[in-house]
Amino acid sequence: MRETVRILRFLSGKKDVVLLASGKTDSLAIQTARAEFSNCVYLAEYRLLTLFEDVPENHESRIMRKPWQLGVYLYVHLALRELPGVLPVEQNLLKRLKGALEASSDLFGIWTGNLKLLLWIVFVGAAASADGRVERGFFVRLLGLLRVQIGIRSLVEFVDVLRSVLWFEAFYRPHAVALWGEVDIEVTREEASV
Repeated sequence: MRETVRILRFLSGKKDVVLLASGKTDSLAIQTARAEFSNCVYLAEYRLLTLFEDVPENHESRIMRKPWQLGVYLYVHLALRELPGVLPVEQNLLKRLKGALEASSDLFGIWTGNLKLLLWIVFVGAAASADGRVERGFFVRLLGLLRVQIGIRSLVEFVDVLRSVLWFEAFYRPHAVALWGEVDIEVTREEASV
């Protein structure tokens, strides 16, 4: 999983270069930066695919592989490729991520020691789900449970946890603020019902 994060951090840095080039008037520089970034994404997607395939069938991390893989692909599509999240491929990834997380009978037990990574995956799922979708409620509830489990008490701590895994400012900041508000309401509602 560390190799995957390393690749994603590299891509996020390349995306920053594209964003910087977009502010220039030299269209050749913009085209060159975009083409280089696009090639990097294709190569990274291939490398990520081979990394996920290298996990032995009997290895304990195999159980965590599917949600991690789906979260990574959602991140690449939404944050780096800047696809809108409503395309069939993203919606399919989102439904599969929800299903993979629901399939675990002991989600927190399986992810013990990796709860921050799980929070990152769930955050990407929540960011990918449009308001009002069934998946959005699922991911917000799960973020609320993770918030309590990890002991996150503020937006700053929430951002710090996400940043400890992977952070791309242009994608994360708006989603983190919006989701923190929803998660806060969810946790308050859960505490009031107990």
